[in-house]
Amino acid sequence: MKLVIGIHNHQPVGNFDHVIEDIYRSSYLPFLERVERHERFRFSLHVTGPLLEWLQRHHPAWLERAAFLVRAGRVEVLGGGFYEPILAAIPERDRVGQLRMMCDWVRQHLGAECRGVWMAERVWEPHLAGSLARAGVEFALLDDYHFVQAGVPPERLTHGPLLTDDLGHEVALLPISEQLRYLIPFRDPAETVAACRALHERDPEGVLVMIDDGEKFGAWPGTHDLVYGRGWLDRFCAALVAESDWLELAHPSEVLRARPPRERVYLPPGSYFEMSEWSLPMPAAEIFADAVHAYRDQGRWEEMRPFFRGGFWRQFFQKYEESLLMQRRSLLLHEEIAAAEAIGADEQRVDEARDHLWRAQCNCAYWHGVFGGLYLPHLRHAIYRHLILGTEIIQTVAPTPRAQMVTLVGRAGTDVRLGNDALELYLSPDRGGALVGLEDRREDWNLQNTLRRRREAYHTKIERAPLAGEGGGDAADGGQGVSIHDLVTRVSPEIKRALAVDPQPRYSLLERFLHRDAGFPDVLPDMGGQDGGDFAAAPAEMTSPRFGQTGSLEDDRFQTRREGRYRDRGGRSFPLQVEKTVALHRDGAAFDVAWTVRNTGTETVRCRFAPEWNLALYDGGAYAPQGGEPAVPLDSVRLDRRRELVVLVPLHRAALRWELGNEAEVWVHAVRTATQAEDGFRLTYQGHLLLFVWDLDLEPGVAQTFRQSFAVEHGVAAPREV
Repeated sequence: MKLVIGIHNHQPVGNFDHVIEDIYRSSYLPFLERVERHERFRFSLHVTGPLLEWLQRHHPAWLERAAFLVRAGRVEVLGGGFYEPILAAIPERDRVGQLRMMCDWVRQHLGAECRGVWMAERVWEPHLAGSLARAGVEFALLDDYHFVQAGVPPERLTHGPLLTDDLGHEVALLPISEQLRYLIPFRDPAETVAACRALHERDPEGVLVMIDDGEKFGAWPGTHDLVYGRGWLDRFCAALVAESDWLELAHPSEVLRARPPRERVYLPPGSYFEMSEWSLPMPAAEIFADAVHAYRDQGRWEEMRPFFRGGFWRQFFQKYEESLLMQRRSLLLHEEIAAAEAIGADEQRVDEARDHLWRAQCNCAYWHGVFGGLYLPHLRHAIYRHLILGTEIIQTVAPTPRAQMVTLVGRAGTDVRLGNDALELYLSPDRGGALVGLEDRREDWNLQNTLRRRREAYHTKIERAPLAGEGGGDAADGGQGVSIHDLVTRVSPEIKRALAVDPQPRYSLLERFLHRDAGFPDVLPDMGGQDGGDFAAAPAEMTSPRFGQTGSLEDDRFQTRREGRYRDRGGRSFPLQVEKTVALHRDGAAFDVAWTVRNTGTETVRCRFAPEWNLALYDGGAYAPQGGEPAVPLDSVRLDRRRELVVLVPLHRAALRWELGNEAEVWVHAVRTATQAEDGFRLTYQGHLLLFVWDLDLEPGVAQTFRQSFAVEHGVAAPREV
């Protein structure tokens, strides 16, 4: 029989050098060092483009050693999208381009030919067969769960590859064994040998495949000591090689040649089993997990598994609007690149912009499961940074209008983009005219890179978990090197207190009508209970920008109007109208906002009008100077009434300045989420909430206007700290 063993090594675009270095030393380097010693051990290797580039800069010798193993016939290199995109979530041209880019890179630097591909997060949709075939791919590796869901009998999963197609464009598929994924490296190597022997006794021509994350060999909690300190990897290699009289360590392409696919299969959209839970929105995700546990407890899971399907990857766009926003922003850049090519723009500049786009398609920041992913602000920042850089480049060869209609989080073609030489604003009437994107071109920084607090399925685990000491959560595996899916975790009181849920996305220019008795500490944990209005992020009528019949821009301001209500704590309802105007300055990083609030009812309205901003200012790295006093990092603070607010962000050498038409209190809160990671639970910074609070007393028929001017000033020195 044939056994295919392989590893997939990946680091996302935007990850910190020191983090990658730690993983390199705990996993990538020692793995290569150990397997080099076992000359008859053969395996497959997939390394994603971001990590290949990092290795080329920091550890080129690792690549040279891998290339030697390729030349020795011991390693087959697998391809994939170069920057590890979810292929189903990007346009066809980008799919094929990234697949070919990886093949070219591997051929040039490792001397290998990529015949097959590792699918990022094993995400499959039926039309991808055509994309793979058009890119010259012969085979792809997917979890056996995909095939079980298509009704393939379990015994057929060990006969070798199956064939699929999209409109006649064919590609072979190899099932990855879930059983081996959970055995390796967490159980004794003898159990892997036993699983192989059991198959060999049933079918001497059988095939088993295990390719999984390389980080589980040293970087996952508890695995470094298990795999290297206690010699698991050496024993594993020796145990497999010792069975060579009946067990062949083969490469996937060798399996394809020896066992050409004879049966056809059509797989539904899906990924590995855990992803089918993670991609479900709440409360479906929690119900799904409970049902799976119930069937396992009843001993009926194998019976139900073929018919038990959760979500699929695209549902992260449904679950997290911030993910959808990034994807739609990348599609906007894709369209601009295509338009530039259509007019014959400079090819080199177009290629530079496309490279930034492809980097921004790296999948990690678009979803969340056992890894931080979308919840990690530095990964989202990297996505936006490359989108902004790509946009800057493409607009030098194919300028865009000062104002245009785009598609982001609203219905198709209903969102607005305002741009000048310094800023790009993205506003959505379907979200109440909220500011959903605020891109600073000088610093390649989206100030609107924030995240809403949501209920997650794992929050129940946090609520039930035992308390740890103050600080972050800690994971314990009892020294056994268990899978990250099975860790027992203790959490801190701070994490338990961070389980609040936000009623709306954390965009800016949201209209809050707070009750008169609403207090500063209460708005972060209970905004829904403090805001009596129904305006924040609710659909509004757009009255500008206006375009002529020929498409010419007649008014480049952004204006919305909404009729809504304020309900006081006693339940009385007061009709109000809010008109909002956003005007981007012709030049420079500045814009003006005006709200006109009109009482359209018959009774006096008394409450507090509080426009809400949510901005990515960095945890412990933003300051509000108070005269000549030493600066204190902004966390949660109530600032006295003022006509001006300045916030310093030293990381970007920037000062954010608000000038107010009337004095207002300013309430500031740092927003943090209770986030699951591979080593437990963490408090993760997601932005700063800023509320500008004015008392509102409106007689019937009376209107009041509130004004703010906002500017980003660059080249500002860091403040003097306490």
